[in-house]
Amino acid sequence: MLIEAYVSSADEALAAELAGAGRIELCGVGDGGLTASPALIAATLRVCSLPVHAMLRPRDGGFVYSASEFAVMRQAAVAAREAGAQGVVFGMLRADGSLDVERMAEIVALVRPLRVGCHRAFEETPDPEAALGDLLELGVDVLLTAGHAAPALEGVEPLRRLVAQ
Repeated sequence: MLIEAYVSSADEALAAELAGAGRIELCGVGDGGLTASPALIAATLRVCSLPVHAMLRPRDGGFVYSASEFAVMRQAAVAAREAGAQGVVFGMLRADGSLDVERMAEIVALVRPLRVGCHRAFEETPDPEAALGDLLELGVDVLLTAGHAAPALEGVEPLRRLVAQ
């Protein structure tokens, strides 16, 4: 089983590696994690040998983004790739709660061949099976989910269905 550690500093990444993590999700400080800066990515890569996936999230709060916030996410995606991150983690929703597939596809195209993960914006989608289908069509490599449940233990059955899908 691969353990991904959610960290917000190079020191935390090194501690996670020493504790047995297999991948790092690197976030800037903020409620639920914000965009990791290129400087933070570079500092983390200097001390940690694990794959680092950088968060792309321009602000706290929901996952419906304005045009200017999307522009910031696009720039952050390119900066994460150029800083040496092995992947990015992000999610975007439309006003109806469905995944913003068109804009997500733009970011996926910008960062390839890096790995791409969708974060817990997925939890807010109204139809998890349809959302997973969208992610599969986008070629997303990693999905961070608790199966639309809190606590995660209550999401075991939905997770089984999503894995089977």
